[in-house]
Amino acid sequence: MGLDELKPGNTKRAQVTAIKAFKTFVKAENVDFDYVKRCIEKNDTGKCLVSVLDKFGMYLAFNEGKNGKPLSRNTSMQYYRQSKMWLFEVFPAQRHIVEAKLLSMGKTLESYCMKRDGKVVNKAPPCSKSDLKKMILYLYQNACSPSDYQDAALLCMLWYLFGRASDLTLVRKQNLSVDAAEVFLFASSA
Repeated sequence: MGLDELKPGNTKRAQVTAIKAFKTFVKAENVDFDYVKRCIEKNDTGKCLVSVLDKFGMYLAFNEGKNGKPLSRNTSMQYYRQSKMWLFEVFPAQRHIVEAKLLSMGKTLESYCMKRDGKVVNKAPPCSKSDLKKMILYLYQNACSPSDYQDAALLCMLWYLFGRASDLTLVRKQNLSVDAAEVFLFASSA
């Protein structure tokens, strides 16, 4: 009894389907699978394996399914991941050489498929403490209304609470106000 026998049935079926899709891709390229296998075995740098999976990713991104529509993001990614893992099993010596590159290629494929499906892809980098400091300094230098000071106060609190997401849910802009004497007030929502 091997570890393969302990895999869930769905995983086994997904892998079989992905391998079938990979072999269909190789056949569509008018290449024999044994030739691809020999090329990957002879190339110790992993460039051949990366190139084959790169072309397979492009095939998945632009291939149409049975109903004439492009493959969904989940299907494309599942086929890509399962094929990659299967090729790692077939060529274990190249895994450590190409794993990081193939992970990056998988993220690119997923991002493309999300954009193609009309979903929002968040590319903005996370806000750091230095970014918060720059925003606060800008607001203080250019403030001309109580609302600007309110925004600065909210950013100060965000800066203070940075890293404690559960505390941030309690702070709302409506809870902050500046009275006529320009005194900052914080009203709890409880």
